[in-house]
Amino acid sequence: MYRVRRLRSVDRDFVTSFLGRHRLSETVFSRGHLHAADSLPGFVAFRDSDPVGLLVYAIADDGLEILVFHTTVDRIGLGSALIREAKKAARKNGCRRLWLVVTNDDTRSLGFYQRNGFRMVAFYPEARDAARALSPEIPVLGEGGIPVHDEIELELPLHTPAADSAAL
Repeated sequence: MYRVRRLRSVDRDFVTSFLGRHRLSETVFSRGHLHAADSLPGFVAFRDSDPVGLLVYAIADDGLEILVFHTTVDRIGLGSALIREAKKAARKNGCRRLWLVVTNDDTRSLGFYQRNGFRMVAFYPEARDAARALSPEIPVLGEGGIPVHDEIELELPLHTPAADSAAL
């Protein structure tokens, strides 16, 4: 199967390499802030000795924001396992919510997060257009050739019985 462990300081080169291999940027733009993904905490998942998943986050205010989430193997529970670890980290750090932003083209991720108890809480029209001015590597076209313009914020509250019983 797979195993998940916390990222360690010695994993920074691995994070950079993993992001590059999967055409993901080391610089993550979210809600007006740039983050260096290779310098943040997170989790890595392995199948045997092969890295097959990465989740990187930042903690601010009352929440843990998932900034990078990528798996190379689908439908084996790997993504949900990474989310469970993020949920534990959030609670350990006193966070009241787990949250993230996806782009309007990312219909597959929207379904995954909703199946795992997240709810859409905000819509930011043209947020990616504005972000592209600061970070030109943000693609104009996304999944299925859908133009990337908007952001959708999803959250999983951590202080309600519903969050405790969510399928995580």
